[in-house]
Amino acid sequence: MRKTFSLRFLWRFFPLALLWSAALSAQDVAAPLSEMALQTPTVLAPVPEKYSDKNRMFQGIPSLAVTNDRNVWAVWYTGGTTECAENYILVVRSRDGGATWSEPIFAVDMEGPVRLYDPSMWQDPEGKLWVFWAQGWTWWDGRAGVWAMTSKNPNDDTPAWSEPFRICDGIMMGKPFVDSRGAWHLPVSIWNVPTSVGIPQGAFFPVEGRSGAKCWTSVDQGKTWRCSGSAFVPREIAVFDEHSIVEKKDGTFWALVRTKGIGEAFSSDGGVTWTECKPCENLRHTSARFFLRRLASGNLILVKHGKPMEDCGRSRLTAYISRDDGATWEGGLLLDERNGVSYPDGDQTPDGTIFVVYDFGRTGAKEILAARFSEEDILAAKIISPHGALRILVNKAHGSAPPPTPLKFTPNPNSDGASPRTDDPRAAFRPSQSDELATLENGVKLFLNRDYRAQNLPEFLQGKTFVRGNIDGIRASCTTSGTAFVYTPLPARNKHSAVETLESQGWSKVALPEILLFGNVPGNIVTLYQKECHAGEMVEFSWWGVLIF
Repeated sequence: MRKTFSLRFLWRFFPLALLWSAALSAQDVAAPLSEMALQTPTVLAPVPEKYSDKNRMFQGIPSLAVTNDRNVWAVWYTGGTTECAENYILVVRSRDGGATWSEPIFAVDMEGPVRLYDPSMWQDPEGKLWVFWAQGWTWWDGRAGVWAMTSKNPNDDTPAWSEPFRICDGIMMGKPFVDSRGAWHLPVSIWNVPTSVGIPQGAFFPVEGRSGAKCWTSVDQGKTWRCSGSAFVPREIAVFDEHSIVEKKDGTFWALVRTKGIGEAFSSDGGVTWTECKPCENLRHTSARFFLRRLASGNLILVKHGKPMEDCGRSRLTAYISRDDGATWEGGLLLDERNGVSYPDGDQTPDGTIFVVYDFGRTGAKEILAARFSEEDILAAKIISPHGALRILVNKAHGSAPPPTPLKFTPNPNSDGASPRTDDPRAAFRPSQSDELATLENGVKLFLNRDYRAQNLPEFLQGKTFVRGNIDGIRASCTTSGTAFVYTPLPARNKHSAVETLESQGWSKVALPEILLFGNVPGNIVTLYQKECHAGEMVEFSWWGVLIF
């Protein structure tokens, strides 16, 4: 039986907990690099001052669970100034049906370059509340791991929680589900993307042969888990799987997968064998998480950005209902129209009320928000239920990042490149439906799904047009022949470089020194590539580059 602790009890012994944390840190330093992320993290309750709302500078990626009509729990990750090794998770709850929310109740963190991120919350059929999170080296080490802690009395004033425990390798961003036979399933993924830059040898794990949108299954109410099967997500559409699985009425498992849009895969044997993940035919989406769930009515709910067949970037978060197992989607309750809303997750109370949580402005507004509504509200495309409400503030952080110390680096002169084609006719491009055109200048936002701003641009490129797409890749069709450019990091600077793809398509390096295109880290130091493109030619590359013409 797993040990449990009371948060009130932990408070009485908080000084001892700090000493234990320090001892654990020393143990981590001595551990092999590959084992550091396997160490048990520290649960901090009450939350220390440095974790308080006034000090946090970044937060987002929330999840939510309801444990009865009045108790609603939420979790998200925060720490540092972005997605990094300083990330940890925070938990709050509402005791009045989501109207008001507590200050952070506890944090789960670990010293050193071990990141706690991508949390999820779920109440199992036995009434036990689960908090899941991913834990791994820095941003992505190729392995990570799904961790959890549970409470059997989540509605009490002071719930008792188990010690954190590790379930399996991978990351889980969708909710668990229970199939018609009573088996429990976790949608766990090994991302088919490169590992982070700078991870020491022995602390990263190649994803080849291990990646996929997996289904982990328990037939003993969560005591043990096994990987029942995995859907392969091809590298050309892979981003971060973040999949959700539902069981269709005919018994088929249907996984919707975050790809460069939305992918789908099917299993007809309870999650053991899966079709290869392919783009979903009746849904389009930006590269971001969505929320899919079976409601108590038997209908499906989908919360995504924009209309079912629209990619509008991270804006217009909208809820839909399907009464035909996902063949068609009805209604369309607009939860939040603003740019910068993302990562919905939700749950349903026993009385049928639906809650959805999401983030807004992870480094700006730094808000975790919730919406409360009904199926009727979704179908009416407006709030008509008496207790419906939008933009409920769950939490807001107020910390501000200090000005960064300017990055010092020696730019590669790229003297082996060709002269820039500044006088050639300019090409023109039509971007894919999800991307847009914008004018390139210092200070302009470069990507739809990241708030990164251009800097240090050479004069001859300022005022040109560029394709603003997601950081994980673009696709554009040349409409007018002429010269085009792409800024991307050299592979030695960033594993997410597009250089290999560009060179295979005939792009050549320009003999201009590297520049720091945005931010303040070495991975954003870029080199310019150029090509004479022809009308009808398709330019496409994964991960990041900026197409300029």
